[in-house]
Order: sequence, then C-alpha cells, then structure tokens
Amino acid sequence: MSRKTPPARQSSSQAESASTITAAMASNIRRPSRIPGNSKPAALPEAALTKTQQVIGLLRRKTGVSIKELQEVTGWQAHSIRGLLSGALRNRHGLNITSDVHVNGTRRYRIEAGSK
Repeated sequence: MSRKTPPARQSSSQAESASTITAAMASNIRRPSRIPGNSKPAALPEAALTKTQQVIGLLRRKTGVSIKELQEVTGWQAHSIRGLLSGALRNRHGLNITSDVHVNGTRRYRIEAGSK
C-alpha cells in the first residue's frame, strides 16, 4: 500500500502574489461606460449579455419562444431552462411568464405585457 503525500502548502508570499494577480485581473474587467448626462450604462453588445438576459430578451418577444429555441441560444438542457423560468425569473424576479401551445403544437413561453 502506498501513501499519498499531501499537497505542498503555499508560502505566504505565493498566496499574496496569487491574490495580487486576482485583483489585477478584476481591475481589467470592462464595464459599460456611462453616457454623459445619463445615469444608465451604455447598451452592451449582444455577446456581452448574460444567458439569463438573452433568455429574458427572447421571452419579451410578442410571439414568445420555445424551449428548443432557448436550448440553442443558451446551450442548456431543457430541465435547466424550465428551472430558470420557474425559479429565477418567476419567483425571484417576479416576472409573469405564461405558456401557450402554438399552432404547430409546440409550447411557447413569453413574459406578459406589463410585467416588470
């Protein structure tokens, strides 16, 4: 039976340099610039939106969106998308999400007008 050796501990100087690197990396994160005279940040390009923001954008369409379309956009599995719809968006954000069966038989989800 061979014994595994415990991993080497970092010295305090190594730990400090790791935290300095992390702080330096965090300071380089691009944040949206503010438009002069406007308190709202400038619009982000679509690639910079989070997946949740992309899903909300698709749900705001008048025709709504299907689970299959959301899977293509996010790369998530269907159960993860349904969890986002019911947990994060409906319960935490208070959005009124409705679902209807479309003409072709697929279920389409959308955010009701007048919802946050």
